[in-house]
Order: sequence, then C-alpha cells, then structure tokens
Amino acid sequence: MLRLEYEHAAGSCFDLARFQRDVLKAGGRVVKHAKRLVLRVARVVAPFWRMLAERLQRWTLPSRLGPLASPHLRAWMPPPRHANLREVRRE
Repeated sequence: MLRLEYEHAAGSCFDLARFQRDVLKAGGRVVKHAKRLVLRVARVVAPFWRMLAERLQRWTLPSRLGPLASPHLRAWMPPPRHANLREVRRE
C-alpha cells in the first residue's frame, strides 16, 4: 500500500523489493525530543520519506468510523511523600 502511494506521488515505478531496500530499510535513528519521537532518516532517502509522509497525511477515515476520540486528560497528581524527590545519578 505504501509503495503504491509513493508511486502515485512520485510518478515513477518501483517494484516491491526496490521500494523496501531503498526507502523502508534506509538507515535512520529515532530520537526523543520534547515529548515527541522524531525519526531521522539518512539524507539520501529524506525526499522519499517526506513525499510519503505528505501523501499519508491526506488519508482520511471512512465516515462510518466517525471522528477519533480524544484521550481523557487527568489532573496532575504530586508524587507521594515517600518518593525520592532529588536527582539520582547512575554511573
């Protein structure tokens, strides 16, 4: 499905093996930053991933599923008194 989306966006033809090798199996790193997970891919395949991400953002849910439910927000609770409230260094 991703290969077909990429082919439609790029206007080129990739067989499944080439798509897997060149786009999906590219080197990358997952970095946690500001409560987000960021996928950093190799510079060579960044245009492929950018094009694929733009294409996937246009996907919509069928109307029979309705809107996504938002998560329930909980009020902040302070840590218990017995919790260790100072920084612990591990070496």
